Amino acid sequence: MKYFLWLKEEQKGPFSLEEIGALFDAESITISTLCIPENSTGEWSSISNYREIIAYLGRQTIAEPTPAGAISPAVLPAQSKIESHQVQKVLFKESSVDESEVAGLLSFIGVLELIASPIAGFVVGSENAALGLMIFISGVTGGLILLGFAKAINFLYESAQRMRRIEVLLLKASDKIEPPKT
Repeated sequence: MKYFLWLKEEQKGPFSLEEIGALFDAESITISTLCIPENSTGEWSSISNYREIIAYLGRQTIAEPTPAGAISPAVLPAQSKIESHQVQKVLFKESSVDESEVAGLLSFIGVLELIASPIAGFVVGSENAALGLMIFISGVTGGLILLGFAKAINFLYESAQRMRRIEVLLLKASDKIEPPKT
């Protein structure tokens, strides 16, 4: 069976179990990464809720018959210190926020406009002072407005990343992992 994964704010895949294992080993995903089976119409859930993936990864759950004959999850010894360290490492790696490319482009254009408008104003102003002054003022104003928009877009982009990190941490905290049976 193949699964779609929610990576970098979008649906990717479908991925086979081998590909999911490789992504997990490369620390590109964790057991809290959201996924959904390829032919499913249900809701997205963390990888830790899919027994087939967890069994393949050899990390947490296996199926074991109960006295009533039903199958229930039995938990192997909880996450090892190594796996717990890997999860923490990925979470801390995600703690740095990326800057928006759109905000970077707007900042570049704003700075370019701030530099070019005095030059254009001076060149045009040598023949027509009023027009040169108007070009200078509108260029500086436009450049400052673009820089302000870039700052706002970057702030919103960073906030969205932080909200996603909080969502991942809440999903991780809500995983109901039973203590190991002895």
